[in-house]
Amino acid sequence: MSYNLKIASLNVNGLSSPVKRKRVLAKLKKDGIQIALLQETHMSKQEHDKFKSFGYSNTFYSSCRNSRKRGVITLISNSLNFELISEKGDKEGRFVIIKGRIDNVVVTIVNIYVPPESDRTFLKTLFDTIISFSEGVLVCAGDWNTIPNYALDTTSNKRQKTGRSKDLNILIREMGMFDVWRDLHIKEKEFTHYSSTHKVHSRIDLFLMNTIDRSKVKECLIGTSDISDHNIIYLSIGLSNRPRSTLWRLNIGILNNEATTKEIRKEITECVKDNNNGQVNPTLVWDTVKAVMRGRLISKTAYLKKVKRLKYEELENTLRKLELKQQRTNNGELSEQIMKTKSNINDMILQELEEKLRFSKQTFYESGPKATRILARQLRKHQLKHSITKIREPSTGNLTYDTDKIHNAFENYFKTLYSAPGAVNINAIDDYLAAVDLPSLGLIQNEILSAPITQKELDTVIGLLKSNKCPGSDGFPNEWYKMFREELSPVLLESFNWTLSRAVIPPSWREAVISVLPKEGKNIEYCESYRPISILNVDYKIFTSIISRRMEYYLLDLIHEDQTGFIKGRQTHDSIRRTLHILAQAKKQNLSVALVSLDAEKAFDRVNWTFLYKVLERLGFNKQFISCLQSLYDKPRARVKINGHLTNSFQLYRGTCQGCPLNPSLFAIFIEPLAQAIRENDEIKGVSFANIEHKIGLFADDIITYLQNPNITFPKLMSALTEFSQLSGYSLNITKTQVLTINYSPSKLVRETYRLRWDAKKLRYLGVFISRDLDELFSLNFGKLTETIQKDLALWTRLLLDFTARMEIVRMNLLPRFLYLFMSLPIRISNTHFHAWDRLISRFIWSGTRPRIKFKTLQINRDQGGLALPNLREYYYAAQMRFMVCWCSPEMEPGWKQIELRHGGVQPQTRLGGKIVLDQSGNRIVEDTLLIWKEIVDKYKLADVIGLQMWPTCNPNFRPGELDSSFLDWKDRGLVALCQFVEGNTFKTFEQLKRDYKLENRDLFKYFQVRHFYNTKMKKGVPPEGNTIVQIFTNAYTNLPTKTVSKLYKGLQKHNENNTLNIKSKWEKELGVRITEGEWLSMCVTQQTSTSSKRWKEFGWKCIIRYFITPQIMSRQRRKEQQCWRQCGHQNVNHSHVFWSCPKMALYWDGICQTIGIILGYAIPKDPRIFLLGLICGEVFQKEDEYLFKILSIASKKAITRSWLKKLPPQLDHWREVVEEIHSMEKLMYLLHIKGHFYNKRWSKWLAYRSKEA
Repeated sequence: MSYNLKIASLNVNGLSSPVKRKRVLAKLKKDGIQIALLQETHMSKQEHDKFKSFGYSNTFYSSCRNSRKRGVITLISNSLNFELISEKGDKEGRFVIIKGRIDNVVVTIVNIYVPPESDRTFLKTLFDTIISFSEGVLVCAGDWNTIPNYALDTTSNKRQKTGRSKDLNILIREMGMFDVWRDLHIKEKEFTHYSSTHKVHSRIDLFLMNTIDRSKVKECLIGTSDISDHNIIYLSIGLSNRPRSTLWRLNIGILNNEATTKEIRKEITECVKDNNNGQVNPTLVWDTVKAVMRGRLISKTAYLKKVKRLKYEELENTLRKLELKQQRTNNGELSEQIMKTKSNINDMILQELEEKLRFSKQTFYESGPKATRILARQLRKHQLKHSITKIREPSTGNLTYDTDKIHNAFENYFKTLYSAPGAVNINAIDDYLAAVDLPSLGLIQNEILSAPITQKELDTVIGLLKSNKCPGSDGFPNEWYKMFREELSPVLLESFNWTLSRAVIPPSWREAVISVLPKEGKNIEYCESYRPISILNVDYKIFTSIISRRMEYYLLDLIHEDQTGFIKGRQTHDSIRRTLHILAQAKKQNLSVALVSLDAEKAFDRVNWTFLYKVLERLGFNKQFISCLQSLYDKPRARVKINGHLTNSFQLYRGTCQGCPLNPSLFAIFIEPLAQAIRENDEIKGVSFANIEHKIGLFADDIITYLQNPNITFPKLMSALTEFSQLSGYSLNITKTQVLTINYSPSKLVRETYRLRWDAKKLRYLGVFISRDLDELFSLNFGKLTETIQKDLALWTRLLLDFTARMEIVRMNLLPRFLYLFMSLPIRISNTHFHAWDRLISRFIWSGTRPRIKFKTLQINRDQGGLALPNLREYYYAAQMRFMVCWCSPEMEPGWKQIELRHGGVQPQTRLGGKIVLDQSGNRIVEDTLLIWKEIVDKYKLADVIGLQMWPTCNPNFRPGELDSSFLDWKDRGLVALCQFVEGNTFKTFEQLKRDYKLENRDLFKYFQVRHFYNTKMKKGVPPEGNTIVQIFTNAYTNLPTKTVSKLYKGLQKHNENNTLNIKSKWEKELGVRITEGEWLSMCVTQQTSTSSKRWKEFGWKCIIRYFITPQIMSRQRRKEQQCWRQCGHQNVNHSHVFWSCPKMALYWDGICQTIGIILGYAIPKDPRIFLLGLICGEVFQKEDEYLFKILSIASKKAITRSWLKKLPPQLDHWREVVEEIHSMEKLMYLLHIKGHFYNKRWSKWLAYRSKEA
C-alpha cells in the first residue's frame, strides 16, 4: 500500500488569541494538512490541550515551564490512522518528538523551535536526541532561526556564515540528513521570514529528512505568510509498507543463554547423526545440517521473542500500577519495588539494544556511560553513510530517486559487468602463455596444496574469525562456528575435503550478496562509482581461507617481486621507493624516460575465468587443485543489497569475488603473464642500473611502467596490453592513465595517437604524489596533507567532541595518514615541521584552550601513566628504520633493495654499526636514510650499542676482518654482523654458533678474535638485557621481519626519557604516603584495566594524572586565593584534598569503604593508595574480586567529579547510580561478545548486594 502524507510547518508567532487559533485551524483544514507542526505558540499546557477538541485528538506539545514564551505543538488529524509508540519533549518549549505508526509504517515527527539565543551545545544535544529516539521515516521541521546558505537563503549582504550556520550544516551532514526544500530547488531563491527591523528576507524554516528517505519526497513548497510573519511550508511524502526483500540471520544474542547453547549442541549432534549415513555426498549433508538447524533456530528465536514480549508487557503493566498506587498513597516503600521493576525493564531494553547493535562496525561501549544515546547515533550514522538515495540509470542517464528504479539500475549494471565475455580462443591463450617464461610448481608442492584439509588448519582459521561481522546469505555468522566448533567440525571437514578432492561444492555456496561501497572522490550518481564487495557464507570463507593460506607459501616463488600487492612480506611502500630510485637514476643519467601509471577498468570484475584457469595450469598447479577452484566459479549467482533491500538474483560469468580470501592471490596469478611479457619484451626498454633493468611495478591491479625512449617503447607497451586484453578480459582506461616524463617530449604521432596529459608535472601513484624533482616530495605530499588536516580539524572542532573522541581521531584518523607517507617517502623532515604538527594536534585535543597535561605526558605509554598519544617524530623514525631492517634481512627482497645494496662499493647495512660519513657521490636515498639513522643514534644515545651492527669483515677497527679473507666464508652461512654473536650482552659460545651457523672447527681461532674484540671494545656499553632496537636488527638476519614499524616504535619509546614519576611525587607529598616506582606503574595499569570502556579508562587516568581543576589551580589562574567549595575552611586546596582528605568527604569514604567490604565479603583498609590511586594488593584482594573492585573504586571517584564545585559532597546513592551505569554497559559488552558466563561470574557479588538492598 502506498499513499501521500501532507505535512505543514509554520511559526505562528503566538496562538493565545482565539481568533488566530481559528484562522490557523481553518487554513490547515482548507489545505488538507494531515500533520501540522506549529512553533512559538506562546501557550501553557492547559491551552495546548484545547486543540484536542478541535479534531486533533492526537496532540503533542512542549510548553516553556517558567513563562508563555516559545512553545511547539504537533497536530495529527483524526482522519489519519495514527498509533503512538512514544513521545519526548523538553521543558523549555523548544521541541517535541513523536514516534508512531501510520498504517503500520513507523514514522518519527520532530517539531523544532530554535530560539535565537541558542548555542552550539543545544543543537548538538538536539540532534543526539533525535538520532537516539527516532525510528523509521524521520521528518524534522520548524523554525531553526539559522540561515543555511548565505548566498541563496537571505537578501542580507552578509556573506560570511555564522558559527551556528556552520554548526547546523555540519550536523545535518554528519547525521546523514538533507534540507528537503533546497534539495528540490537547488538554485532558487525563496524565503520564509521577513525581518521588518533589518529589512531582510531569509529562509530559516526548514524540513529535514534522512537521505535514505529521499525517494519518498513528492513535493516541498513555501507558501504565504498570510496569518503570521513566517511563511507556511508544505511537505508531501509517499509512505509505503511494501515488504522488504531481506535475508534471515541468526540472532546470536541467544547464545548468551547457557541452557539454549546446550540444547543447540545436542540438536546439531542429532542432526548430523540423522543425515550423515556415509552414503550421501558430504556437501549435501552439510547443507542439510544448515537448513535443518536454520529452521529450528527460527522457531526457537520466535518463541523466545514472544516470551520476551509478554514479559515486557507484564513489567510495564506492573510498573504503571505501582506508580499509580504510589501517587494515591504516597507510600515510600513502593519506591523500592518501582526501582526494581525499572531495573528489570532496563535489562530487557539492553538485550534489545544488543540485537540492534550486533552487526555494526562500531566499538560502541567505548562511548562510555552516556553510551545509550551515542550508540544509537553511531549506528544511525553507520547506516546512513552507506545509503544510496539517487542514481543515474545506466541505459538513459536519467537521475532517479525512486527505490525500485535504483534497485533495477544496480541489478542491470552488475548483470552487464559480469556478463559472459565473447568467445575465447583457447589455442591463442596457450600460445601466449607458452611464449612467456613463467615458473612452475613441482610435484611435492602440488601434493601439499591438494592434501586433505586437517583439523588443525580448520581450527586455526575458525580461531581467526572476527566477531560481529555480517554473515552471508545462509545467515550463520562467525560466532556460530566459533561457539559450536566441536560439533560442526567433523561434518564441515568432511565436506571441505570432498570439495577439494571431487570439485563439488555445497549448493549454498553458489549465491553471494553484493554490498556496494562508494569509491573515494567519485560521483556517487553513477553505478560504476561503487565498489562491489561480495558478502559470502562463512563456511565458504573458511574453506577459501585455508586454500589461500596454503597458496601464499608458493606465491613468493611464482610471482615476481615486481608485484607487491597482497604477497606475504611485500608492501605498497616498496613499489613507491623503487619508483623514486628510478626517477632519481633517470635524472642523474639524463635519460629520456616516461613513467606510465595504467588505469585498469574494473580489473577484478573483468577477469576471464578461462584465461585464469590456463594461467594456473601454466604455473604448474595440478588438475585436482584447478578443478577445485573451478568449482567455486561454477554458475555462481548474486543479488545486490541496496539500502537493506535485495535485488533479483542473476548469474555471474566472469570476475573474482572481492571479499573472497582467494581473490588477491588469484588476481596476482592472473596478471603475472602480462608483467612477464613486458619484462621479456626486448622492444620495451626499461631503466637500467646496478645491472638490473626495471620495466614494471605492480600493486594488485595498480600498474606502473618505466619506459626509456618512450617514442619507441610506448607504442610497444600499448600493443602488449592490447594482446593481453583480447585474451584475458583486462581493459585499459586510457583516459585515466597518467604519465610523468623526464627529459622527454612525445613525438607528434605518439601525442595524437594517445591522448594523454604528456606535460603533467606530477603523478599520483599508490596515494603518493611523485614529481621529477625529489626535493618537491615534501611539499607535494606533507604540504597537502597538512592543509587537509587543518581543514578536517577545523570541521571536527565544531562538532563539540569530547576529550576521548578527539584523542581517538588523532590515533585512528590522523596517524594512519601521516604514517603512510612516513613509510612511503625516504625524505628527511625537520624538527620545525614536527613541532608545527604537534601544535596543531595539541590545539585540537584541548579545543584551543590551555592544555591541562603536558603534550609529552600524553605521548607516554598507558602502562606508564600516559595516553599513548602518537609521537609523530618517533613513528617517522620507526618507518624509516624499517628500510634499514630490510637491508639486513636476507628473506626480504623488494625491488628497491638490490638497487641500494649494489650501488656503491660498501653495502649500507655494514655502515649502521659505525660513524656515518656522508658519501656525496652515493645514492641520495640511501645517504638520506643513513643520515636519519645518525639522527636516531644521537637523539636516543645509542652510540654505545650500535657497534653490534658492525660487520667484522667491513670494520676498520677490526683488523683481522680486513686481513683474513676467510671471514667472508661466514657470510655464506648467514653469520655477518656482530649482533648475531651476542645474546643480551653475553657472547655466545662457539658450540652455539656451530649449531646455528654450521661453523667448522677451523673457525675457532677466528671466533676467539671476534670475541676478544667484543669483550675489549664493545661489551662495556651494552646493557645485560641487551637493546630492543638492536635485537630487531639481529632477528632480521635470521627471520622474516613482521610488524617491524610497531616494534621499532615501541623500542624508541623505551629509550624516551619522558615519565610520570613527578606526578607520583606530588601524590606522595600531599597524601603523606610512600609509593614505590613499581606500585606507581601498577596504579597506572589499574586505570587501563578498570572496565572495557575507553572512556572509563580515560576517566581513571584523569584522576591519577591530576587532570581536574582544583582551587589550588584556580588560585594561580585567577591570582586570588580560592576557598574549598565545600566550605570546609581550607584555601587553595589540591587534588588530594578535593578527592580524599577534605573533612566533608570523611563520611562518604567511610561509607564507600564499609559498603565495598560488605559487597566483597571482607574488609578493605581505608588507604588512599587503594581507593583513590588504584593500588591492587594481592594480600588484600582475592583475585576474582579485582575486576569488580576496580569498577566500584572508579565509580566512587566519578561520583565526586559529578559534584564538582558543589557545596554538598556526594552521597552513597550517587555512587550506586554510577555503578549501575557502568554495570548496564558492561553487561551489554559481555552480551555483544557472547560472554554472558563471564558477566555472571564477575558481577555476582554486586547483583547479590543489589537484590538485598532492594
